[in-house]
Amino acid sequence: WFTENLRYEDSGNLGRWQNFDDSKRNYGRYYTFHEMEDQGLNNLCPTGYRIPSRSDFRNLVEHLGGTNEAGSKMKSPSSWTNEGAPSKFNALANGYYTAWDDKFTRIGQEANFWTTTELSDTSAFSMELLTGNSNVFFPYDVKDFGHACRCVKDL
Repeated sequence: WFTENLRYEDSGNLGRWQNFDDSKRNYGRYYTFHEMEDQGLNNLCPTGYRIPSRSDFRNLVEHLGGTNEAGSKMKSPSSWTNEGAPSKFNALANGYYTAWDDKFTRIGQEANFWTTTELSDTSAFSMELLTGNSNVFFPYDVKDFGHACRCVKDL
């Protein structure tokens, strides 16, 4: 697993940075699911890596103690107030991006990562961590949302 959010950008307009200072660049780029699809779901990652499926995330969560406690182990203590236990996942509270109004929201309150698992033509599953909660959630989101991406090594 990557220990940081993906920062891949091409010569076009793929993904977006938050329009803050450079210290926020460690949040990585925010990609819509459509941008991932346009690149070929796994072509955002380097050779030998891919965007994880919902099942990949579930396996990681089980390895870290299950859905009721893994969230606290996945959070980076540097990004969450009074939360987080060091693990190599290092999730930052980067919130998410909404393309229809061009806004970043819930920064400092949650972290969202795309999976490659689709629910329908308009929605797909993500992995979500929330402030004040040690659980891990797998909601489905509209594909126009911008979420962080991680890569996992092909086995």
